[in-house]
Amino acid sequence: MKDYDHLQAQIALQKVRSFGAVAIKYVVCGVFIVLVALLATSPAYLVSVFDAPLPMPAELGLE
Repeated sequence: MKDYDHLQAQIALQKVRSFGAVAIKYVVCGVFIVLVALLATSPAYLVSVFDAPLPMPAELGLE
């Protein structure tokens, strides 16, 4: 009977460790998703340098 109690204690200890690893994985994944969401969505009032028209030479007559 004593061996069985020791085995149960080892199994319980492993469950606690694995739960900690899973919890850390969920926290890291959640932080990553939040950062991607914050960086991917930008406010509408920001104007990019690439939004301006390209300077074209006058010889093309595209005006």
